[in-house]
Amino acid sequence: MVENEQGAVVVEVSFIIPVIFLIVMMVLFFLFFFFDMGVIRSEACRSANEVAREWRNTEHMSIEDAEGSLKDRIEERLILADVASESVSVMLGTVTVKVGIRFLLAGKGLEFSQTVVAAVNQREEWMRIVGQS
Repeated sequence: MVENEQGAVVVEVSFIIPVIFLIVMMVLFFLFFFFDMGVIRSEACRSANEVAREWRNTEHMSIEDAEGSLKDRIEERLILADVASESVSVMLGTVTVKVGIRFLLAGKGLEFSQTVVAAVNQREEWMRIVGQS
């Protein structure tokens, strides 16, 4: 009877414990994944709103400055991902911010992107233009 109990322990150690370890690692990966996705969503929204607010001023920030600050803020907060691409554009009264990130494998893994649109108030913009002429 002692031999059968030892066999059960071997099966437990060789199969059940690695499966439990794999499940725990997958849960941790998904937690970090969702955290990184939340980071790009929040920073994209923040940048879109900042650019929309600054664009209303006569001396607004350049698009290059907005992209640079966006990339710096995102890279500070990401855990597993790397920034793949970022772009900020202003067209027809809307600010569009696009951010792409790559997960794992030195930037050759999974790619995800987030696009956020914020409106520049058209009434304020037209009043500024009319007031300058």
